[in-house]
Amino acid sequence: MTVIAAIYPAEGLPLFLCDTLISIESEPRGHVAGPAGLITPPPPGSKYKPVALQQKTIILRPTVFLAYCGKTLIGTIIFRRVDKALAGIDAPTLAQVAAILEESVEDLQQHDTAILGAVIEDGKCFHLSYGTGFQDVTLEDGTTLIVNGSGSSALLDLFEVCWAGKFASMTADHLPHHRDVFRAFAMVSEVSSYESIMAEHKADFGAIVEILRATTIGFEKLPSATIVTELISFQPDQMTVHAGNYLNYVNDGDLIVYRRFGDIRREKMTEIFGTDYIAGTINPPTRSVSKSEETDAVERLISRAEFNDSVIQAISWSNPSDLPNRRLTLGEPNWADFRIARDGDHFSVFRSHAFMEKLAKRFGVSKVIRLP
Repeated sequence: MTVIAAIYPAEGLPLFLCDTLISIESEPRGHVAGPAGLITPPPPGSKYKPVALQQKTIILRPTVFLAYCGKTLIGTIIFRRVDKALAGIDAPTLAQVAAILEESVEDLQQHDTAILGAVIEDGKCFHLSYGTGFQDVTLEDGTTLIVNGSGSSALLDLFEVCWAGKFASMTADHLPHHRDVFRAFAMVSEVSSYESIMAEHKADFGAIVEILRATTIGFEKLPSATIVTELISFQPDQMTVHAGNYLNYVNDGDLIVYRRFGDIRREKMTEIFGTDYIAGTINPPTRSVSKSEETDAVERLISRAEFNDSVIQAISWSNPSDLPNRRLTLGEPNWADFRIARDGDHFSVFRSHAFMEKLAKRFGVSKVIRLP
């Protein structure tokens, strides 16, 4: 599914979310390698099948942001069209960008494609949207979500839960300026964690949803993130941590680079892809990337021994017999508490005693056991 979205908090500047899954109209068959491990094909009779991961957002100038949903060819053509029209203009105005996009309305309508955009002018962020299918919802706190794409309903549901509901208390209270980023990341983590646990995708977002935010001087992407999904079980006054999936992704220039490993569906992964870990790139929409550039970017990421450069870390603790009540913890990563080691193609996870003690306190048990 596709989703592009803008979140406008009651106070502060907006955030933007966009998935990375490319699908085509075809009878579904086969598998696509993705950061959750496997992107399971949709059921027979589905109109679309997933074929690849690709970015659907672009920061054309520091103050101009665009995202598309619908036909990939049309979206990328319009990105290039706007970029060409803005040649030589370092700080385009809202009126200039809007005038260029107005010329593409007929193409968007004809090809069932939509463009969501924003322009920062005089320190303020102005919204743009062209094409049909946009929906919006406003919460009691005044926060508005504007969303488009076949995954709109799924994201709207997550928005109402993650922004004002059960995950709100998990945000970093000591970092109030990160609060809205943490809430947005809660939605992204919820999608990824669910898809890691289950053998099929809840919403087929491809497990990586880009997060971008506006500042008074320009747009920026979340530089890096880690999503950890671990299965748990409870015994009297004790919790056992079982298999897990570990996803780390970073922005390397204009590439998104990811690595994923873990025990959930390990045998199936090895059977299909020949390895129980996956690393790859999600390439930008408007330029070709050489194989050597992709290989170098992946090697830079997987050669790192730890996830500690992630700006946000999410850990989803899930009991398979009680998935609706799974818990999500968000915070800044602590290398002393959580790190990984790599030996060839094998990855292992280290947790400190202090981390396990914090975990026991959080879940109200006296002991936490982590199986190898």
